[in-house]
Amino acid sequence: MKQISVTDMIAVEEFEIARGTSVEALMQRAGAGLAQAVISFVEEEGESSHCALALVGSGKNGGDAIIALIHLLDAGWECRALLLAKRPANDLLLQELSRRAIPQFSITEADEGKTISQALLGVDVVLDGILGTGFKNPIKPDLAAWMTQLQQGILAQPKKPLVFAVDCPSGVDCTSGYAEACVLPADVTVSMAGIKQGLLRFPAFEFVGKNICVDIGLSEENTLWKDTVDEVVDEAMVLAALPKRGLTTHKGSHGGVMVCGGSIHYVGAPVLAATAAYKVGAGLVRIASTEFIQSGFASSLPEAVWLLLNSEVGAISEDAAEIILKNLEGVDALLIGPGLGREATTTKFLRKILESRSAQNNSRRMGFADSISTENLSSGAQNANRGSLPPMVIDADGLRVLAEQPEWWTLLAANTILTPHPGEMAQLTGLSTEQVQADRLRVAKEYACKWGCVVVLKGACTVVAAPDNRSATIPIATAALAKAGTGDVLAGMISGLLAQGMPAYSAAFCGAWLHGRAGVIAAEIQGNKRTPIASDLFESLALVFELLEGGGA
Repeated sequence: MKQISVTDMIAVEEFEIARGTSVEALMQRAGAGLAQAVISFVEEEGESSHCALALVGSGKNGGDAIIALIHLLDAGWECRALLLAKRPANDLLLQELSRRAIPQFSITEADEGKTISQALLGVDVVLDGILGTGFKNPIKPDLAAWMTQLQQGILAQPKKPLVFAVDCPSGVDCTSGYAEACVLPADVTVSMAGIKQGLLRFPAFEFVGKNICVDIGLSEENTLWKDTVDEVVDEAMVLAALPKRGLTTHKGSHGGVMVCGGSIHYVGAPVLAATAAYKVGAGLVRIASTEFIQSGFASSLPEAVWLLLNSEVGAISEDAAEIILKNLEGVDALLIGPGLGREATTTKFLRKILESRSAQNNSRRMGFADSISTENLSSGAQNANRGSLPPMVIDADGLRVLAEQPEWWTLLAANTILTPHPGEMAQLTGLSTEQVQADRLRVAKEYACKWGCVVVLKGACTVVAAPDNRSATIPIATAALAKAGTGDVLAGMISGLLAQGMPAYSAAFCGAWLHGRAGVIAAEIQGNKRTPIASDLFESLALVFELLEGGGA
């Protein structure tokens, strides 16, 4: 699914209108798509009785809702409309409602909620077409009061009706993500062509529910739409990108991962990452860490192979870099960072690894800028020369160590993946955490391009950005992932996918989506978002794959 700014979507529609498509035709397509989305969703939910109420404002969203209502009437639904704003006296859509004998309710200033109660009686589905994507606060007091009454009335029904937002929940700003107190929370938001960017910001995202995009028939000549490279990750996108597993494959077919990390203060992090790499399908995972870590955790992951590194003050020592560099045969993805620590010796260790092939890495960066697409940066292609560094994922303390180096990005190969949380992103960029969070999509894209690598900006609605300006936003936010160790699991998952030959960008957005869904399902299994811990994600990840490959994630 594409995401697009309100400004760009207006330009996309204006292009269609300029080449001869009327506003009415676009609305007809949107309304028909909305109706079909409602019918399909309700059928999947197994509902039998169908009564729909359209909440109609003065703009095009209100028109879309009326058109959808007429299509639902033709499909055998009971339908009614509640008008919350004046529409033109000669409005053909209102005339069509009258011609079809669809009941119309109108609210007046003197109304005390009686009209709303009447309109909602027995309704299964509410189509929210009150306000559109161009809304800017504040809402007029009368309308705000009516929307509050609607909130209360919907919740007061014996069986809560499903609320379908037309392009956006009424009361949210589709640019900034601002939300009015009277916003109508949607169970489903049906986006026209693409998801509006502000809906992936907070607090707006809290009111969006499930997002469905409908086709409104944009032309092949609409280059602004075709060139839109910002996406929202969904099941189909992940399933199409994941590597297939044949019946005759063996462990060597699915790549090798080396996880390098661990220190006396963070003993479990590399094991969590290694387990995650196995769980997403990597064939062989090696943990490069100290004897102290190996002695405590070898039995907890017997499938792992260990590479013992020299230690100093409880952390990996500088001279361990040589051990890593001499043991990269069969390593298709190298993860550095989980539990690494930030002692002076580990800083020198990481820099030695990055500088080991700096000349070759710089030549790759030049080639990337001239001719290489991120999609071509598979682990097999990049690691054909076993003397070079394999594709890398740098996470956690690895990022903090990196940030201490001047112009550190010049040391990275073009297919490196960085996985910062907002605080780490602030350190890497020199911005404040507040600046990072204020415009996550722009910041991730800007620095992915500057650094020439894939950036996974973690957090609610994780943003994955590629050096060629593409982005993929993960439409998932759950407090179940707000625990130590979940970032190690994510880094391991991305590394495991990278090792299987996936391009860096695809491995990153697939790993982030799978990780987010695993968090959601872990909370569902345990019945709350408080108790899941990082290791619980492994059980739920198996369910994510089962649902995804069975078509039900």
